[in-house]
Amino acid sequence: MNTPVSFELAKLLKEKGFDGNYFHYWNMVNHSGEWKVDTSIWEYTDNYIEAPTIAEVVMWLYEKHEYWCYVYTNGKIWHPCIQHKFGDMAVLSGKIGESNSPTEAYEAAIEYTLNNLI
Repeated sequence: MNTPVSFELAKLLKEKGFDGNYFHYWNMVNHSGEWKVDTSIWEYTDNYIEAPTIAEVVMWLYEKHEYWCYVYTNGKIWHPCIQHKFGDMAVLSGKIGESNSPTEAYEAAIEYTLNNLI
C-alpha cells in the first residue's frame, strides 16, 4: 500500500525507533498549525514527523522485528492479521474489530504490533 500512515501511527512509529529517509512527512510548517502530509521539507524545522507508506512499515516490521502484517477479506469486511516469522498466525478481528477498508485493517495490524508485540 502506497498510502502514508496516519499521523497517530507516525508518532507511534517514531517512539518505537522507526527512522529513515522517506518521501512523505507530516508537516506543520506553512499549514496554519495543522498537521498535513507533504512530499518534502524545504526548510529546517522540528515540526515534522516521517510518514512512511504502509508498505514501508510492513517491511520494516518484518525485517527488524520478524512480524508480518497482512489482511484478508470476505468481500465486504477486511480482517487484520499478524504472523511471526517462526510462530503462529493471529487474526486480530476478535481483538481489535473488523475494518471497512484495507488501509484501516493494515493500520490496525501495525498499531497492534507496535503496542503489544514490540
